[in-house]
Amino acid sequence: MTVAAPDNHTPWLHAQAARIDALQGRERNAALLQWARYLGTGAIVGMCHDDLGRITREASDTFAAALAKDTPGKAWADADPAVGRASIARLTGIQDHAAAWYATMPMRHIRYEDRDWIGGAIGSERLLAWKQQDAGHRWCHLDIIDVILWDPATNEARVMGEHISSPRIVMPARTDKLLVFGSPVAFFKAWVQRRITALMRHQSMTATHGALDYEDTHNEAPGALLVGDIANAVWPACDAAQVFPAHGCHPDALRDCILRSAGLPQIMTRKGWRG
Repeated sequence: MTVAAPDNHTPWLHAQAARIDALQGRERNAALLQWARYLGTGAIVGMCHDDLGRITREASDTFAAALAKDTPGKAWADADPAVGRASIARLTGIQDHAAAWYATMPMRHIRYEDRDWIGGAIGSERLLAWKQQDAGHRWCHLDIIDVILWDPATNEARVMGEHISSPRIVMPARTDKLLVFGSPVAFFKAWVQRRITALMRHQSMTATHGALDYEDTHNEAPGALLVGDIANAVWPACDAAQVFPAHGCHPDALRDCILRSAGLPQIMTRKGWRG
């Protein structure tokens, strides 16, 4: 659904309400969530007795139900951001950096299955994305795609909410040029360094040019993280034109994973022919 509305709002709002009313199932639910989040659920519109008010009230109820649902994103959002903040900065090697507060914002101390983890949220709030904010978008934990759990004591990683035996390659929000990490500690250290660089770039540009209208993508996760054995992992569908192995990921194993997941035919020797 289009986010930005024209200056003459009323006809456009009624048209969008009619469009949503024609949808069913998941498409309707997704459209209602966008209506509630991007256009708001203002009291005046919500009290209307026509189709516009009915759709707005339905969107508000759908949004409230989605927020209350028990998900990894909600568990991350409910964790106290102040707890363990200094420890996270120390474990990622930036405890003495002035921007440590910003660099570690996607990470929180999470108690999960009787263990202490550092939870990194893929899709956490992007404070420097001015274009997104100007469009009326208000971040909430529904934007979180995955929560990566990292145990610094063992350098083990898991995906919150998934079975421990399920290997997976966790993708960042954007995958145009992709680094694939096999080491959780290297991934989290690269993540905080990337965010520090993003903040310094933002401060430099605003000092030179004043208020900016841009969408900074350099504060997101540094790449993909392999969780589990790559020999059993499936390469997910993505739009990455270039893929690079990073720390802890062997190039041959990564290539084999991508080729295996592509469903290409296996080349056999003539001895294996049974005609």
